[in-house]
Amino acid sequence: MEKPVIAVVDDDHASADNLHDYLDATGFTAMTFYGLDAFLEALQPQVFDAVVIDWLFGAHTSAGAIRAVRESDNPDAPIFVLTGELTTGKASESEISQTIRDYNVTCFEKPARLGILVADLSKRLLRA
Repeated sequence: MEKPVIAVVDDDHASADNLHDYLDATGFTAMTFYGLDAFLEALQPQVFDAVVIDWLFGAHTSAGAIRAVRESDNPDAPIFVLTGELTTGKASESEISQTIRDYNVTCFEKPARLGILVADLSKRLLRA
């Protein structure tokens, strides 16, 4: 069986690289993107089995990219939104809540517990 391919999208290089390495070490193939444009460009030819994406990219949220995943060749791919900005007020809880409802995503606060995130991914992607 081929390893599931997970897109990791985060403009925080350290966070993205750390998650990439953890996913690779736990049986997934991770592809890292440090910006929304690079991810959206890759989404055209590439099908991802799951997406782990940060919520905030400067003044923009990842809502448009999440919508693009839902309109892609794998619209049912699990999407995990990460944010470390709920307590600072930079991220809007109501916007994230609406995105969870509209696009069936799961939200984890940063720093994400990688073992729990990978367990959730495994449960969704590695079912027999």
